Amino acid sequence: MRDASYSIEVDNARGLLRIAMSGFFMEEHVRRFAADKDTAINEMGGPSCHQSTLVDIREMQIQSQEIVMAFRRVLSNQTAIAKPIAFLVSPSLARFQIRRAAGDRKAEYFTSIKAAEAWLSHPE
Repeated sequence: MRDASYSIEVDNARGLLRIAMSGFFMEEHVRRFAADKDTAINEMGGPSCHQSTLVDIREMQIQSQEIVMAFRRVLSNQTAIAKPIAFLVSPSLARFQIRRAAGDRKAEYFTSIKAAEAWLSHPE
């Protein structure tokens, strides 16, 4: 199993948060990720400037149920709940896990970054 890693990039011009995640996460990784994500949103000017998120999880491994639930808590954060989120997924079981973790979030799932970015530009 590969250790968890992630990167978070802020695209202020588009109000877009770009996140890439890979490996196998533990609770402490999820907590650190959530804090870093919130810091990035604050760097953008806060939740009102954060328009959408693109999350690339194509390199993420299948996670334990506890971690899926931990990510569900992160994704249910009320400050960003109405913001559209696009997930880049590989055709694997991880795709089903992220659907479960996303819950009722306004989210779509893509295998192409071009399609994900196009949807984020016009999420209706």
